[in-house]
Amino acid sequence: MARGGPTSARVMTRVMPLNVAIGLALVLAGRLHEPAPALLAAPLVLCAVAAAIAVRSPFDLAGEHFVERHGLLMIIALGESVVSLGAAVGGHGLEAATVGAAVLVVGVVAALWWCYFSGDDARAAHALEAVEPRRRTAVALRGFYLDHLVMLVGLTLLGSGLHHALEEPLHRPEPAVAWLVGGGVALFLIGEADYRRALHLGPALGRGLAAAGCLALAAARPHVLVMLSAVVAVVVVTTATDARAGARAA
Repeated sequence: MARGGPTSARVMTRVMPLNVAIGLALVLAGRLHEPAPALLAAPLVLCAVAAAIAVRSPFDLAGEHFVERHGLLMIIALGESVVSLGAAVGGHGLEAATVGAAVLVVGVVAALWWCYFSGDDARAAHALEAVEPRRRTAVALRGFYLDHLVMLVGLTLLGSGLHHALEEPLHRPEPAVAWLVGGGVALFLIGEADYRRALHLGPALGRGLAAAGCLALAAARPHVLVMLSAVVAVVVVTTATDARAGARAA
């Protein structure tokens, strides 16, 4: 707040109490056995209010620092999916099917990591710095507040789905598990697509089509090993195709 100057300090003074309230609501909801729907919705409402305050009172953002902080956040979220893998495998031993599924889970996480860090982070820093200062806050809110929230929710759903999917890797997953895996990856790709669109980082259509493919996989509900293999293939092919298209455009 001190380094941002008076304007940034005023905005952060208004936003900070909302951030504290969001954190308290999340902690309280986690402590209750059956939290009320209003308590679960409160963080989303408060996030929207904080965003509205920031848009009305734009302040200068350091693009490189902003992008780096959010990149580290994504690394932590991706790492949590690997943690869910360890928790699931620990109770099933090292059977061949379990080991194969575990390798594929790591492949899914690695593919999503590549999808996010395939040069977009460096381009995003330059793109954010190039935006006119008074518009920069609005662009950052869309690309790093809304879109990253969508990606984080997707990774959270994916982590939960992977934990349950690994319990029976040779069988078709339960419908809820299939939708957690396919829908989680789809949400991540949708957030990534709009993030690229908001900051003009490169083609976004491929991510949207890949998201549709992951939803189709969730609806088809193939065996766990087949589903994980297909998710890896969809994300890798999409990322490679978009990277090649971006390189040609440059």
